[in-house]
Amino acid sequence: MSAATTLAVTWNVRKQNLSGNGVTGALHLNGARVQSATIAGADGTGVTNVYYLNAKPTDILDLILSPVGPDGSDADGSDLLRGV
Repeated sequence: MSAATTLAVTWNVRKQNLSGNGVTGALHLNGARVQSATIAGADGTGVTNVYYLNAKPTDILDLILSPVGPDGSDADGSDLLRGV
């Protein structure tokens, strides 16, 4: 990419191991959180989000997974990031 480009970033967070208190997935742009979703430990469907941006060649996108569930605790113990 050599110039600003319009992108639609589609990302999903769901539980494969349906235990624990849940997890949070988030999308960061240049170190700042731009979207997030928190799901319960038994949520095998999860959520899918789309984030639209005019990306510059120097922009950095990060997809993160946190063990923090809907109750604010990080005691999930069953979180795993699978291929993006």
